[in-house]
Amino acid sequence: MSKTILFLLFVLFSQWTMAQADQNFAIGKENTNCDSLKNAFLSVEDAYQKIEAATFSYQQSFKLSQVQGLKGAGFYSCDTKNGFLLLQYHDRKLVLKDVPQTTWNDIILSNDPESACKKVAGEYTKIPE
Repeated sequence: MSKTILFLLFVLFSQWTMAQADQNFAIGKENTNCDSLKNAFLSVEDAYQKIEAATFSYQQSFKLSQVQGLKGAGFYSCDTKNGFLLLQYHDRKLVLKDVPQTTWNDIILSNDPESACKKVAGEYTKIPE
């Protein structure tokens, strides 16, 4: 019994320590250039490049150290209310638009961010449309 508990604690601790927050800050709208993005994306890769290069009022991201599945996610918002959600999987990228920050908060507070992202991916508009 005690070996089982130790094993479970080890597994949970290892999962907890493998997530890494990259950024979490808010800046004034006057110091951003994200309003110019709108929907001018030719592809998912184009959207990734333009979104990651732009300056947003709020952005936050995390990375997961795992071989398969979700490797990371990022939320980028001009108004701190709604924004782009970038999902990086081991074999593909996905960009969603008009995602509420409350949804992002649910993802980062989730015990299973991969399942939370999978659910969200079915609820919001993908770029390119």
